[in-house]
Amino acid sequence: MQSVQTIRTLECDACGRFDTVMLSDEEVAARVNTNDMGIGAYSIIHTDHTRIIYFDRNGHYLGDTIAMTQEEIPESVQAQPLPYYIKNQKKMGILSKMRKEMFSMLHNRNLTITIAGPSRAGKTSLVKYLDTLVPPRESNIMPSVPTMGKSQKYIKIGKSTVTSLDMGGQEDFWDLWEPSIKKSNAVIFLLDGTSNNVIEVAKAFERVVNYRDEEIPILVIINKKDLWLRGEAGRFMNSGEFLSLTNLRLPIKNVVAIETSIFEGITYEQLEFEEIPLAEVIVSFLQEYC
Repeated sequence: MQSVQTIRTLECDACGRFDTVMLSDEEVAARVNTNDMGIGAYSIIHTDHTRIIYFDRNGHYLGDTIAMTQEEIPESVQAQPLPYYIKNQKKMGILSKMRKEMFSMLHNRNLTITIAGPSRAGKTSLVKYLDTLVPPRESNIMPSVPTMGKSQKYIKIGKSTVTSLDMGGQEDFWDLWEPSIKKSNAVIFLLDGTSNNVIEVAKAFERVVNYRDEEIPILVIINKKDLWLRGEAGRFMNSGEFLSLTNLRLPIKNVVAIETSIFEGITYEQLEFEEIPLAEVIVSFLQEYC
């Protein structure tokens, strides 16, 4: 079991906020080893500024600096997030009939989608949601168990047929992702935004990008935003966090990200936190990229 370092800070000089950073031992070491001084850095976005937290290899807080603009943030800790994707911001009702009509926009297309990502991110829940178009909070479906290997499901809604390949998230199964990704029309990479496994997310995402032909689009879904908004989770991972721990060259072609709650069946518009049906956003992504 990977242990987690909790780094508690003094109040922010700009706004007086206290921050708590939770990082795995492996991530602390990775950030410290990026320079010869043995000092790691982690950026936290406040309302109108960014706070850069510094710590040693034991996870001890050393101090911080304040950046008021993006140019003031050191390149080594800049969060270069993936492009945020909301194609259709039109608000729609939640009736099942309307959800089904959204899938008819795909016309008569047979698509294969690989759903990959670390364990317990919500991949199987996403497949069930796409199959029923009913979010877990409205269904009586029992909680799922981790997928072992690969689970294939055919989803038929209206004139559209989608083959979903739900891939096991344990690292032992990552080698199985390659043949599925190579024969897919699109990849959905799913991660738990409230977890501390940033290193694992970075490794898994880098594996997905290296397996695919760059023409195959990837939708990164950062799940469990609802827990963070309700104060039930202490942090929320953005795509820039794990990208900074990969060896991938940015920008990455045909890769976009959204912040969601699969449990609620909602995608959150990034600036206003407007709630948009998740199914609508996924269909819009498939329309545009496939």
